[in-house]
Amino acid sequence: SSHILTELAEICDHVGIIEKGRLLASGPVDLIRRQARQGRIVQVRVLERLADLQSYLQVRPDIQGLRLVGDELECSFLGEEPALAGLLRELLAAGFEVVSFAEERRDLEDIFFRITKGEVA
Repeated sequence: SSHILTELAEICDHVGIIEKGRLLASGPVDLIRRQARQGRIVQVRVLERLADLQSYLQVRPDIQGLRLVGDELECSFLGEEPALAGLLRELLAAGFEVVSFAEERRDLEDIFFRITKGEVA
């Protein structure tokens, strides 16, 4: 038990999040992370054709919340890891020159604040 979430993240692979005596989430950190944000946040950067990439991704049913962040597209991807690998293969096959393709990693503190309501006993 700790309120220092950065330390917990270094030593735990399973967590339980409790607020006002109620267990709100419990399980592997990666599973709780995906449940808390309802999908994987994926960031994609290409050498060129950014507008084409945006159009390509907008029509996919497994992509939600597409937004431009600097020179990257960020989206919520609703599939699991095999489907994510498939998306990268499809982008390359479609001729996009992918420079980076990464899932955003949120820390335990982000997860905690997303799941809880900030209530105190």
